[in-house]
Amino acid sequence: MSTVYAKYLTDSLGKASKCLVFLSKLSHHSIRLNKQQTIQTIANESNEAEVHKTKKTVAREWRRFSWLSFAR
Repeated sequence: MSTVYAKYLTDSLGKASKCLVFLSKLSHHSIRLNKQQTIQTIANESNEAEVHKTKKTVAREWRRFSWLSFAR
C-alpha cells in the first residue's frame, strides 16, 4: 500500500513540477510580450506626438505665409 501511495505521490509531484515549469515559461513569455507591447505603445505615442507637433508647425507656417501674402 505504501509503495502505491509513494508512486502516486511521485507522479503527482512530477505533474505538479511540470505544471510549474509550464506556468513559469508562460509567465516569462507574457512578461516579454507585455514589455514589447509597452515599448510599441510608447513608440506609437511618441510618433503621434511628433505628428501632432508637425501638424501644428505646418499650420503655424501656413498662417504666417498667408498673412505675409495678404500684407503684400
